[in-house]
Amino acid sequence: MGRHPLSVVILTKNEAAHIRECLQSVAWADERLVIDDESTDDTAAIAASLGARVVRRRMDNEGAHRNWAYAQAAHLWILSLDADERVSPELAEEIQRSLTSEPPWNGAVIPIRNYLGPHWLRCGGWYPAEKLRLFRRDRFRYEEALVHPRAFMPWPEGRLTGDLLHFGYRDFEECFEKLNRHTSLEAQKWLKEGRKVSLLSALRRSLDRFLRAWIRKQGWREGFIGFVMAFYQGWYQWLSFLKHWELTQRQAVVAPPLAQTAPPGESSPAVAPVSVVILAKNEAAQLRDCIETVRWAEEILVVDDESTDDTAAIAASLGARVLCRRTDNEGRQRNWAYAQAQQPWVLSLDADERVTPGLRNEIITTVATNPRWNGYEIPRKTFIGPWWVRHGGWYPSPQLKLFRQGRFRYEEAEVHPKAEVNEGWGSLREPLLHYSYRDLEDFFATVNRQTTLEAAKWFRQGRRMSLGHALWRTADRKIRALLLKGGFRDGMLGAAVASFASFYQLASYAKYWERRRGEAAR
Repeated sequence: MGRHPLSVVILTKNEAAHIRECLQSVAWADERLVIDDESTDDTAAIAASLGARVVRRRMDNEGAHRNWAYAQAAHLWILSLDADERVSPELAEEIQRSLTSEPPWNGAVIPIRNYLGPHWLRCGGWYPAEKLRLFRRDRFRYEEALVHPRAFMPWPEGRLTGDLLHFGYRDFEECFEKLNRHTSLEAQKWLKEGRKVSLLSALRRSLDRFLRAWIRKQGWREGFIGFVMAFYQGWYQWLSFLKHWELTQRQAVVAPPLAQTAPPGESSPAVAPVSVVILAKNEAAQLRDCIETVRWAEEILVVDDESTDDTAAIAASLGARVLCRRTDNEGRQRNWAYAQAQQPWVLSLDADERVTPGLRNEIITTVATNPRWNGYEIPRKTFIGPWWVRHGGWYPSPQLKLFRQGRFRYEEAEVHPKAEVNEGWGSLREPLLHYSYRDLEDFFATVNRQTTLEAAKWFRQGRRMSLGHALWRTADRKIRALLLKGGFRDGMLGAAVASFASFYQLASYAKYWERRRGEAAR
């Protein structure tokens, strides 16, 4: 008697980098079925070229999506994979051998060997991390949950010994990117279930997950990687809680005020000898509102960093002068952009900033009086979603935004370049509105991107950083933001901001350490 035929079901979304090797590792299967979630890359084309059957379907609920996918399989026995997984030769042989006769179980768990880059995570609960991946289609289902759905299957349950290789994280940046995405789904899941989670419970669970991974499951044996991955597990709980709090509070919060070009009944002001310089990349959603608040300026210059959306077209349609230049270094890009300005004064903006009528009038009055200062700081009101962050060092947080052409430059650093000014400057009173983060997910994504650039800057500068110093800075930033700068007065929002400030330090060091380790291995 031949073995029972097997369908391998793989769920994908933009997995062009992984799908080929995944499919090649199961070339022996009777059917390879790829359920593609509207990928915008070559995932579906690559899968089809390798002989897989490709079905497109948008996923709005992971559990329901998986159940639907398994129902499309041609065969009774299913092996469920993700595109970043590979079936080892030992596991492939074991599966085929198990299906040569009717197995004594309805499904079998498989040990997962998780990798972070080239590093196999052996401890901290990351191995063997068994999951139910081989099963009879008619005796298995997932709960219909947004993320991490539970599996339901009647006993008996089998256990295989061959490893499934999971290349889940290319590096720390991808690791934190997935943490951000999964915690957003977790928070939505909690909200849908009507779950009540207190601050005390969230803190306890976060600490418990960290200590369990680091001590009980011996994550410490992995060294620094083990520490970061234990931190990852603790932060999964904390970040999920913060996003759940955000979702429960949003309905009760009034949206932040939008700056207007001119209040009702007020005529447009005279044109001022100012070049407004806006650096943009894929800012189609923000740019129009930004430009509308600075139409009083003599020149509006948008320097576009190879946007793939309608950023450049929107800017041009609103009368802005558009120049395209790829950013390789933030400080260098800003200096180049300011040098293109044609007016004696430059107002530097980001696309998520808005000039209020009060600030507009103050700028016009200031530059018209031939002031003694060559530059002016402007206070900023920064918003996360609908919330103005009043404390924790976020307000007034003045930025040198208005300056005479040719009297100001940045250091050529990848992120957070320092201003290099050899003279004093003044201060304006009216604030700039800064709609910097759409929500906590957007905030965390920005921190993830910026810490990658921060680590690159440290590496380029040859900076020496120790783990002890990084941990001290991590604790210092949280204490400073939450206590010394009064972040606690913003409640849970202040706690979130302080947490992200401390995470910035740890993530920067982790990526710096990763880069140094990679260079040493070459």
